[in-house]
Amino acid sequence: MTRTVLRGAYALLGSGFDFERRPLDVLVDGERISAIEPANSIHDAGAVIDLTRHLLVPGFINGHMHSHEHFHRGRTENLPLELWQHYVRSPVPVVLTPRQIYLRTAIGALESLRTGATCVVDDLAVGGAINRVLVDAVLQAYEDVGVRALVGFAMMDRPLVDTFPFADTLPHDLCERLRALPRPTATEYLGLVNEVAATRHPKTRRVGVLVAPSAPQRCSQEFLVACAGLADELVGEPVAVRGALRLRHRLIPRGVGVAERDVVLRFLGRRRGCRWSPDSSSTARRSSSTSRASSSWGRARP
Repeated sequence: MTRTVLRGAYALLGSGFDFERRPLDVLVDGERISAIEPANSIHDAGAVIDLTRHLLVPGFINGHMHSHEHFHRGRTENLPLELWQHYVRSPVPVVLTPRQIYLRTAIGALESLRTGATCVVDDLAVGGAINRVLVDAVLQAYEDVGVRALVGFAMMDRPLVDTFPFADTLPHDLCERLRALPRPTATEYLGLVNEVAATRHPKTRRVGVLVAPSAPQRCSQEFLVACAGLADELVGEPVAVRGALRLRHRLIPRGVGVAERDVVLRFLGRRRGCRWSPDSSSTARRSSSTSRASSSWGRARP
């Protein structure tokens, strides 16, 4: 096991992240911090990294990002969400190779590390069909960069056009064409998560899979219940749900009725560690920048 000492750093310590005024040595055994001592007091390490006049802090957690959007930076700023989606997720997709998918993911992972986020939650859209080779390229990029990652697949079982505001004002033939666009089925989505979790459960892997239904207006009640059942079956599998709902104020997401809202609340309420990612509403502006770190802190691990 590699032993590395981070020499002479200032640090934020404990659950309160208290600033330690004296410089410290931090000993890292493999992937764990095993000792924190006064500076220049740890000598039995295979490698030494001089952090004199540097501040050592726990990593940020980027709790919601989309690696499939990293190539879109600067293309379509300041558009309403539904218009913006048509530019970055057009009906005729741009086909990327596994190498391009790998590089696209690595760009965001590297930027996350450089801006202080050591853990990312990637809500990855897989497109019109599931391609396991492309999914594996995403997972491998996170492995190689060294960031901790939870990867979900933005799962939904309703046509996206049916969740647009004022969709009933669109031409009927246009709506029918949009409904007919290829997309994975609910069974295919759940099968993908189950398959990937067999080797990448986040309890045992730094890069793991997440049960991630998309915004609840994009999911049927039956699909949300099936997602909760899969998370229970996988025991301890984390869940992320994206939506325009503030649980504290019990606001109903756009396009979701009272019955669906109750399903969502029961779905979230039964899970420990479940994350609700607040979504922008249809009137909010959307930026195509790559990643934003949340105010949460990661554990003090490399």
